[in-house]
Amino acid sequence: MRGDIWFVDLTDARGHEQGGLRPAIVLAVAHGSITIVVPITTTQAAFSFPYSHG
Repeated sequence: MRGDIWFVDLTDARGHEQGGLRPAIVLAVAHGSITIVVPITTTQAAFSFPYSHG
């Protein structure tokens, strides 16, 4: 398996999908025809997770 980071054009995004020109991890199987594209974000959001202590 091989992987690279590319900028991909996702202008056809719908709903809550990430759209526009975005960085993405592109993975390809060395001896096959499978390619996986995983869009990533450059924005760090403050995550708000419910938690309990005790």
